[in-house]
Amino acid sequence: MKTLPSAQSSTAPKLVSVVLPVFNEKQVLARLVEEINAEFVGSCWQHEIVFVNDGSTDGSGEILDRLAADHS
Repeated sequence: MKTLPSAQSSTAPKLVSVVLPVFNEKQVLARLVEEINAEFVGSCWQHEIVFVNDGSTDGSGEILDRLAADHS
């Protein structure tokens, strides 16, 4: 993956929002969160991951609820 650009020096934290659609992706959601979080380790960027559950029927919604509870 590409390296994140460094934030301009400022006291205000920089925020990146990662918005992802989800449709029957239960098998990859936990890994996806791990990979995204790993990209931000050691950076000066704060981040949030916003999943948009588009009517999944495979239990993706329940997994997203668990991941949200585990990652504030």
